[in-house]
Amino acid sequence: MSASPISTASRTSARPSRRTVLACASAGLASLAFSNAPTFAQTQPPRENRTLIKNGVVLTMDAGLGDFERADVLVEGGKIAAVRPDLSAGATVIDADNRIVLPGFTDTHHHFYQSAMRNLLGNGLLDDYVRDIVAKATP
Repeated sequence: MSASPISTASRTSARPSRRTVLACASAGLASLAFSNAPTFAQTQPPRENRTLIKNGVVLTMDAGLGDFERADVLVEGGKIAAVRPDLSAGATVIDADNRIVLPGFTDTHHHFYQSAMRNLLGNGLLDDYVRDIVAKATP
């Protein structure tokens, strides 16, 4: 089942597959964890293009694969290569103990409500956005 596009005029290529979106988002989340979360520990020397997220509660959003109480996610070259317990690989390791790992999940809740208001300020300036959306609609 595929969702229909909002506007075919703004679309220049085919929609990416769910697997592509999940893989890219997972790689992005992994790189974000390295740079911004001092609680994540790198336990092995970094290896180019390989990241192993260890010991997390893994929710795959894939009925065929299922969810795991404790598992690992291996990301190679920006793609999810494996999801299962007790993976070992020469890779940069992120300790996800006591954390939920959602391979490919993109957190959209922070600004999702604003999509309904996108048309209000189609020709607006940043000051209009701050005044109308941030100061009035957000609260």
